[in-house]
Amino acid sequence: MLKEVTTSGYDARLMSKAATLYHLTGLTQVEVAQRLGISRQLAGRLLREALRRGIVHIEIRPPKPEVNRLEPELEERYGLAEAVVVTAASDAEAVVNRAIGRGAAELVARRVPEGGVLGLSWSTTVYETVQALTPQTQQRATVVQLDGGANAGGHHTHAEQIITLAANAFGGPGRTLVVPLYVEREEIASGLLADSGVAGTVALARQADVMVFGIGPVSAATSLYRAGYLSDQTLGELAEAGAVGDVCGRFFDAEGRECLEALSRRTLAVGFDDLRSCPFSIAVAGGAQKIDAIHGALRAGLCDSLVTDQATAEELLRRATDIPTRQARPRAASSGTQERTTP
Repeated sequence: MLKEVTTSGYDARLMSKAATLYHLTGLTQVEVAQRLGISRQLAGRLLREALRRGIVHIEIRPPKPEVNRLEPELEERYGLAEAVVVTAASDAEAVVNRAIGRGAAELVARRVPEGGVLGLSWSTTVYETVQALTPQTQQRATVVQLDGGANAGGHHTHAEQIITLAANAFGGPGRTLVVPLYVEREEIASGLLADSGVAGTVALARQADVMVFGIGPVSAATSLYRAGYLSDQTLGELAEAGAVGDVCGRFFDAEGRECLEALSRRTLAVGFDDLRSCPFSIAVAGGAQKIDAIHGALRAGLCDSLVTDQATAEELLRRATDIPTRQARPRAASSGTQERTTP
């Protein structure tokens, strides 16, 4: 049984350890509690007490000058309408994802029009984004899932939770796509897409005013592999085809060209053309393991905006020397205040 005692019985060392796990390692309060063998409530009190005693000092600073420089350079080199570069407390994957999520949440809240449609894929970074959203209930925006996310292989994709959290934040209804991301045969995909409920959700997703999605690498580190959607054999086939990353379960190579079309035909998700035709599409991704994937997605023109971390932004700019400077594609209407039009 977990001990339930007050923080007064603990020394500064334990408070410092809890604070380090939470703020620098990126663990959640539940994970901190499990690591230290205490209850979640006590973990929360330890963190608050560490702040009160000055063990943790939170300092809010304006963006570093180099971050201010990186954003317009990314926009110019990759033809982005808006780039957001965040700084993370450490290079731990969870810490980077959390920082990106916070930066993306502000952008999403600003870009979703009143009464509009927000499309979301499922990924770790998108999950961090919706967790960081502040209530925008006056927006009355509809939230819809962009790709199938039924749990597979015992791994939870959090797809339904992502839609629920975002719908609550925007004060509108949520539409989930309760089908697998991949099916075994093309005819199964065709049959599912013929279902009125599935077809209606996919049609709504394709009409989204704003789409938000993660970018995954082609490796065992990707959420698709952990979720049981990709086997070692499929990873090998993707590598042989030159794939470097995926968006909404669809893969592309270093030049941004779609790979493994046979798999794409068995994929239940919006397509690359849907992302390109969306009024405003936002990619949320960062970390050294995703550099190739993010670079390929940018070359493919899959997003209007990128939210990433400083180290990733610097490496992307080093790689941008191999592509011509691109112009951001024109927007159909100004963001945030646009009127919804029916396609």
